[in-house]
Order: sequence, then structure tokens, then C-alpha cells
Amino acid sequence: MGSSATLGIYPHWCLGNINKCSDGITVSFFIKPYPADETSPEVVILSSGGHSYFSEGFYLLQNYGDQYEFGISKQDNVWKQNFRLLPGLWTNVFASWNDSAGLKLYVDNDLMKKDDPDKREYERDTFDPSSEIVLGQIMEGRSIDKQNLFEIDNLVIFNSAKSRENVPIGIFSNKTLNF
Repeated sequence: MGSSATLGIYPHWCLGNINKCSDGITVSFFIKPYPADETSPEVVILSSGGHSYFSEGFYLLQNYGDQYEFGISKQDNVWKQNFRLLPGLWTNVFASWNDSAGLKLYVDNDLMKKDDPDKREYERDTFDPSSEIVLGQIMEGRSIDKQNLFEIDNLVIFNSAKSRENVPIGIFSNKTLNF
């Protein structure tokens, strides 16, 4: 028993294939991290493949306990933002991206600094092997074998770039996913 879930495989839709996101993509969710320290392994909290050098999509990583990175990767570009979260507190993460505007990331309604994309080594293949949405993995792609690392609630993904003002937080009442 561990702390992971697969939410489906979507190679032909924006959800699992960033190249199908002609109008961009928006990801919004609440996260409550549990205490971790700087020796904790890097965790893939949420990803559609973007955390991997051989794939594209969105991702949220946890590093060194309280440090987080949300990013969107497409071909040789990666738009990413780093931030910190306090354990035990619910925090809303809202990310909106499209090719022209880049990534707009809000953490509890605070807009993070907007940056140009970084370049990454990437060799395009005819098939993206990471078109599934996953929660709770280690960087090597295996499921986390520990419990209670974080909780996710109200995970919503739109197949277009939305403005923060046009998506009311908390309108989607889903079951909290405990990991």
C-alpha cells in the first residue's frame, strides 16, 4: 500500500498530450503537504509526463521537503516556477498556460514571477510514452511506498488557458485524495 494513483491515459487529448492543447491548459487544485525534511526524496506529486526529459506536459514536484516546482514542458521549452509550502495547511495552486502567454502560476492567489521558458535537452519521438495523469511517484516512475505525504482536493483540469478570475475556487466538490 502506498501513496499513488493513475487518473487515466490520454494520448489523444490535451489532458495527456500538450501538443493537443491548441487553446492552452489550466490546472487547479488544493494541496496539503505533510511534514517532510530536506533529506526527503524528490516526489512527483502530479504529472502528465512533463517532469521527464523524454516527455511533455504539466507537473508538480516536491524537493527537499518544503520546496515545490510547477512546470509545463513542450518540446525543448520548459516553463517553471519554484515556491515553498508550509506543511499541514491547505493551499490552492492555479496554473494557466498557452504557447504565447507562457505559464501564469498562482499560489493562494499570489501570482508568481513570470519567466521566459528555459531550454532543455529533448528529442522528439513519434510517441510520447507518458500520456497518463499520475499522482505520487518517485522520479524513476515507481509508485511511492509511503503513506500520508500529501492530500489533494478539488483537482480540476481545463483544456484551455483560463484566467484566475474566471475560475471560482472550490466550486468543484470532489472527494479529497489522501496520499
